[in-house]
Amino acid sequence: MPNLVGTGLNQVPSNSMLGGMAYQDPDRVKIKKLNIDEISQINSEISDTATDIFIYDTSKDSDGGAWRKRTTNTSWYNEPLGTDVRGTRREFPAVAVIVLESASGGTEGVTTDFTIYDGDDPNLPMWMVYKFKMGSGTNTSIAALNGQIVFGATNNGILISDFLADTLRIHNHVHRHTYHLIYPSRLGRTASASIETEMSITGYNIINEHVNDVSMTVLPNAPIDNVRGLPNPTIAVASNGGLAVIRDDGVVLQRTHGYGGSMRIDIDGDLIAACHNGRTGGQNIEVIDLLTLTQIGDGNSSPVHADNSVGTNENDYGYGTNNGANYMPFQLPNFGAPYHPIINGLDLYFGRNYLLQLHESRNTPAKTLTNFIAATYNTGWMPGRVVSCYLSDTDTTDRVNGNTDADRSLSNAAVTVTGNIAKNPVATGAELVAYSGWGNSNYMENLSYGQSFGNPAEITIMVWQKYTDISDYGYTVSFSSGNNNRGGISNGASSTSYPGQAYFNMGSVTLYTGTRVDDGNWHCLVGTIDGTSKKFYLDGKLMSAATISNHDMNSIDKIHIGTYGVNHSYAHRGSLALLRVSKSVATEEQIKKMYDDERHLFQENAKAVLYGTSNTITALAYDEVTGRLHAGTSAGRSDFQGLRRINNTTTAVTTAISAHDGFIVEQ
Repeated sequence: MPNLVGTGLNQVPSNSMLGGMAYQDPDRVKIKKLNIDEISQINSEISDTATDIFIYDTSKDSDGGAWRKRTTNTSWYNEPLGTDVRGTRREFPAVAVIVLESASGGTEGVTTDFTIYDGDDPNLPMWMVYKFKMGSGTNTSIAALNGQIVFGATNNGILISDFLADTLRIHNHVHRHTYHLIYPSRLGRTASASIETEMSITGYNIINEHVNDVSMTVLPNAPIDNVRGLPNPTIAVASNGGLAVIRDDGVVLQRTHGYGGSMRIDIDGDLIAACHNGRTGGQNIEVIDLLTLTQIGDGNSSPVHADNSVGTNENDYGYGTNNGANYMPFQLPNFGAPYHPIINGLDLYFGRNYLLQLHESRNTPAKTLTNFIAATYNTGWMPGRVVSCYLSDTDTTDRVNGNTDADRSLSNAAVTVTGNIAKNPVATGAELVAYSGWGNSNYMENLSYGQSFGNPAEITIMVWQKYTDISDYGYTVSFSSGNNNRGGISNGASSTSYPGQAYFNMGSVTLYTGTRVDDGNWHCLVGTIDGTSKKFYLDGKLMSAATISNHDMNSIDKIHIGTYGVNHSYAHRGSLALLRVSKSVATEEQIKKMYDDERHLFQENAKAVLYGTSNTITALAYDEVTGRLHAGTSAGRSDFQGLRRINNTTTAVTTAISAHDGFIVEQ
């Protein structure tokens, strides 16, 4: 029988599928460990209030953690044990849980900056306490790699604790200061000054001493440090003045942002994700090259680029270019700095007023897939320049005459209900809802749609349907220009030569699925036009393709859902969900990914949204081993595998989450 996560009564049954560790109270840390080889069962509680948390698994270091056996000559290894600042074990833990406290106010040697807990022990005892006190500000962020722990504060920059070199090093906006011997230097700068002479070195300063986030990586082919016997990590620092990168050779690169906003970063390979006030009117999200500190893009903007202005101006939502030709469907009012944006290969995650996931298209940034998850909706994957996203709710209240269904894309062009449309779960116990009850007097439409898809057209239409009744044609979606119907996606009637097949009839050629879809199961239909190339997909597979004459899709002023054109005929005879329309042409690879990820939302008991009622993400973490994304809100922690929530807790997450190999810590 699988083990349950956590011990509190508020833990949900679905936890049986997920190992993890959770704080059960905002002011107390509760930890559960299941799957790390070095550790037996952990169920411990820590009375700290964290501003950041980091799980440091030394097996991920360049030497697999072997450095821990080469430190017997260091000051910290030989310091007195069993004190209020040091536990009873000398060796650095194989897995350490590092809890960063605010340290706002107080004095050095008294106020705790961070505490290292021994994750090798089921009781998670204190292993070491730091009371260095980084100026008069507040501690903000912490990270660890290859025997170094780095934390940042809002005053005096960052502190690097090197357990191999046995040093503490400060980088601020003016100097680099090095303190030799971790013990007793970590217990206060005043105390350590009489032991070793402070060395102040100019030219190694970071751009601003108000640090918002730190992150570390070891770059490929990084040289071995002669003293440490390991490659030095590359350390990225986000501050109010911009970005700084401390290279593995000690050289500091700097990138000043004109508006100097706060940033949060994470690193994957050579990428840094940052949010800052770099454009007039709001915050931006960028992807930065780690080695050069330049934006990845065409020079006008970065691949990920959005400000928080409210509106539909394409220039405010650039992706790849800043000329309005390529943009992302961001809509970020009051976005602020995202909580620890995460980059994992082609996948980027951001959290603030909802959970935002991106799956990059590196070669063609405008085709990047985007997903929004809130407490009441999940958009599915939106391909590229999405201009419409409907039927994405979890609310089961029927839509009646005059109601609207929200557009979750940048266009914000809601459709209005005529008649009555029923909303029910797509499967027993599922959160995503299906829209049904379509008829010639029951439909949704927007009569001022006002979209132009080009001449020749470039368009992607994607929708999920469940269908059985083929007594007549049945349209999922159609478009009109004035009183001229322009086609869409429909289903064949029993009287035709293609009964029960879906078809795509925009342009001069009609494409069919070639197989019936009237089996009462959920199917994903995707139609694309790329200039003169037309394709039709079923459940992620290309079913038919054709070359067509240039198809004019400019001046499309109406969209109709569940019916055909301005005369509202040929109503759909089944259920619909997750309708999206894009000015970009999704690739075959993207369409397969969309289907593979979204189909899990249509299974019994599938959860699709943030747990609870809050959309405000308070903390975010990605487990690179399990591939799970953990998002915290005031309602608890939501754990996602792809687009599906597989688990949740019910205790508020306040400031921080860290996750590694099923090992989860939250504040």
